[in-house]
Amino acid sequence: MYQEIAVNRVLRDLIKRKIIFEEENRIRVYLDALWVVGWEHARMEFAERTKKPVIQYDTTEHQIAKFDSINEAGKQTKCSRETIARAIKTGRRTERGHIWKFADNA
Repeated sequence: MYQEIAVNRVLRDLIKRKIIFEEENRIRVYLDALWVVGWEHARMEFAERTKKPVIQYDTTEHQIAKFDSINEAGKQTKCSRETIARAIKTGRRTERGHIWKFADNA
């Protein structure tokens, strides 16, 4: 659904800016393919990031546990891998007050 909405908006903007004069099927096919490539790239990048070892810290930054991956940490702590990945990326604490870091950055 997001793909269809995004492609329709891009086509609308191209027509509005008079880059193209009507909705062309070959441009829609190109935009669909471009969406898929971007989506797959983002999924692969996320999967690669989640394979690194991570360390869980408490609020005083004492190490609680070390996990082989974000996925493993999520399973064992019953926390979503997206939440852990976001906490690592932003440097913010999770709702439970834990701090997460990649082992190579700790």
